[in-house]
Amino acid sequence: MFNQTQYYAQPEQENQPQAQEFPRAGIFERAVAFAIDILGLFAVIYIAGYILIRKTGIIASDNYWIILIFFYALFALYCAVFTSGGRQTLGKFLVGIKVIDRKTGEGLTFVKALLRGLTYFVNLFTLFIGFGIALLNKKRLTLEDLIAGSEVITVREKSPNEFIALSALGTMLIGGVIFYVYYLFFITPSVYQRELVDNAREQLNKLAYLEEVHKEHFGRYTSDLMRLALISGDPVQLQRDIQKNLRRRGFSIGTNREGYQISAIAKDKEETIVTVNNKKD
Repeated sequence: MFNQTQYYAQPEQENQPQAQEFPRAGIFERAVAFAIDILGLFAVIYIAGYILIRKTGIIASDNYWIILIFFYALFALYCAVFTSGGRQTLGKFLVGIKVIDRKTGEGLTFVKALLRGLTYFVNLFTLFIGFGIALLNKKRLTLEDLIAGSEVITVREKSPNEFIALSALGTMLIGGVIFYVYYLFFITPSVYQRELVDNAREQLNKLAYLEEVHKEHFGRYTSDLMRLALISGDPVQLQRDIQKNLRRRGFSIGTNREGYQISAIAKDKEETIVTVNNKKD
């Protein structure tokens, strides 16, 4: 008989180095990093705008929106460059977080990073609703993460003091955003309500103009609305405009030799009182 020696394949030892897994960045860390980046943007806008408008005159002051659009686009490009390829924006570098591809775990491609940067403006113009999505899912994914297929991880361990500082600052930032949204929706008048007040003021300015025309032709001001309507050239339309923009109650015209004062109540929900006169300050 032959001695038979059986060889069994030994299982491979799992000594291969494994990729290090990093925890997902918290919402407070991300808020602080974004604030640093956006404040840097505003600093650039202010300095460049001052140079372009005040010093060189390249762009007229009434075309400031051109500067805003340009630097908002520049901010999206900045985010794309320093978020792709495993790089970090200034804010993320200081906080110790990084954006990666959610599927591969590698840095984002430039196209995905640019798409992610452009999504920031959706957040800015929708009162940061996209950031609020991170509070509703366990992976802390915001709108830009969902669109670009990204996630944000922590790449540097925080000391207890740094963690407390980031949490406190992040809480203040998020609280500030919540207060801003509340103030905008529940305290500040809506665009429609402000428009109603503006329409009332414009209507009184038209009546004030008719008072000046009456004074020029007859040598005095008048409290007779019908006389002002006749001077307008279209009394029926003037009456319609008044009914459209002003409440019936509260309307008054007071005159004397020196001037006039016209008061009315706008048709907004606050019933704002508007006044126009020719008194000199």
